[in-house]
Amino acid sequence: MVKQSYAVNVLQEHFAKTAGRYDWDSGLIRANGPGHTREVSKLAQTHAGRTSAAYYAAAVLCGQMDEAFGSEILRALRALQIVDESSPYNGAFFWYREETQVSDSNAAFFTLMPIVC
Repeated sequence: MVKQSYAVNVLQEHFAKTAGRYDWDSGLIRANGPGHTREVSKLAQTHAGRTSAAYYAAAVLCGQMDEAFGSEILRALRALQIVDESSPYNGAFFWYREETQVSDSNAAFFTLMPIVC
């Protein structure tokens, strides 16, 4: 039997306590409040890629990710990426589903960090 690390135990405990607290819309967690970028700073609800990616990573690490739901999250995250070779923003990510303009070139890095790490 492999002994789990302290960090894995803490993650599993936290995930078990908080996993059911999120509201989901088509693969992204819905936050009942505005986002941090100018375009979404006045909205009543937002759907952030970063939070959803962090949930996905934690669920996978804890062995709690359903394959179909995980695929839905990954598709929703993929939809945040601009895929237009004629655009100077090709490859960039939006922080939120509600955004229509790239406001920060760091969104790709921070959104995908939980999945990559």
